[in-house]
Amino acid sequence: MNEYQAFVEPHGDSFRTADGDFDEWSYLDQNPDVAIAVRTGRLASGHDHFKNIGLEEYQKKIRARPRNVRERSYLLRNPDVASATQSGKFSSGYEHWKKYGQIEEKNGLRKPYSSGASSDVSDMCDSLSTWRDGYVVLPRLFTSEQCDAIVELTERLWRDRRRILRPIDVDVFLDLPETRKVRLSDAPDDAYDHPQKINNLYFFEPLVRSVVMDQKLCRVLRHLLGGDPTAFTSLNFRKGSEQGLHLDTFYMPPAIPHRMVAAWIALDDVSPENGPLRYVPGSNRIPPYYFDGHRLRVDHSVREYQSCGDYLHGMIERLALQQSFFHPRKGDVLIWHALLYHGGSPIANPRSTRHSLVAHYFAAADYPGGSVTGATSLIEHAHGCYYENRPPSVAPGLSAESVSYQDDASYGKISDSK
Repeated sequence: MNEYQAFVEPHGDSFRTADGDFDEWSYLDQNPDVAIAVRTGRLASGHDHFKNIGLEEYQKKIRARPRNVRERSYLLRNPDVASATQSGKFSSGYEHWKKYGQIEEKNGLRKPYSSGASSDVSDMCDSLSTWRDGYVVLPRLFTSEQCDAIVELTERLWRDRRRILRPIDVDVFLDLPETRKVRLSDAPDDAYDHPQKINNLYFFEPLVRSVVMDQKLCRVLRHLLGGDPTAFTSLNFRKGSEQGLHLDTFYMPPAIPHRMVAAWIALDDVSPENGPLRYVPGSNRIPPYYFDGHRLRVDHSVREYQSCGDYLHGMIERLALQQSFFHPRKGDVLIWHALLYHGGSPIANPRSTRHSLVAHYFAAADYPGGSVTGATSLIEHAHGCYYENRPPSVAPGLSAESVSYQDDASYGKISDSK
């Protein structure tokens, strides 16, 4: 068996998931012609193409050697090596690492190739078995006391917001056309009882950061990301978002395409009354949609939303995928893949709350240049996990990015499985 037969890995897992399976979306992302053929129905899947055509094309060098994730990460973290590789001094970053990099790491002259933080998830095999379908549930990861403390913090911040000097932002009126992003200190009184989210509180509040960077949570994230997790957003919700189904890559495409995960932490018990989160298991395996044939990030045009929505719902119907609703207990965590189709749901009881904390993560190895926020440096929290070194900022009155499909007209195509 040669290197190509082992999922085409020159010195890393080019098309292999953390569980050792064939990495469908990575293959499609690196082969857009195949992704388009799958999207238009001319091919059944990237896996089928790889088995029947692609492997031979790689062996004969008809297709360029795949962009190895470890290789790209090493070059991103070491611009001098990237320059030397581009100039031809080294054939690859791996060649540099073999000759010099590993010694420089031992002498403290380069950041370690890996942090050495624990990535052993052998005690969570049952929970991780659903990752193939794009999600993982970690029951009771946080205590009621931890959850209540964060709720109390956000309620106090809202109550005392007029005296807040820190640049904390909040998206208000998420359920109305006049949704917008403002300073928390400037938020109108009547926004309190509408769906809203406080942005990036983890940067200012150690309590929130301790949950976002929790050691057990980061151990799972490290396994799923294939590298040390870096938080680049946190969102604190008081109510359900009622947001339409969407993909996070619409707004937050990482440097390594789709190498991102999100963690949704229930701070309240959730029932149909307070607008549970919904998601479509298996939708992470749908070939990525490229806006205008080449972009992963949407530009907010109605035309693009409509064509992408038609494609995703058509694929969901074709694959007979069913929508699920997440009804967690306080302290439960749902982790989802960058390509998992998910959103909020209607709030049956307008007086109910559904406090939750959401955080999005890239791999630390994908910096600098790995964030849509513009951050280029990281702060190490502990045990090999990081967060972005940037305070949030927003111009007064800036419109909040929100997902369309709010009419929900096409959701009837998806069967509900509760």
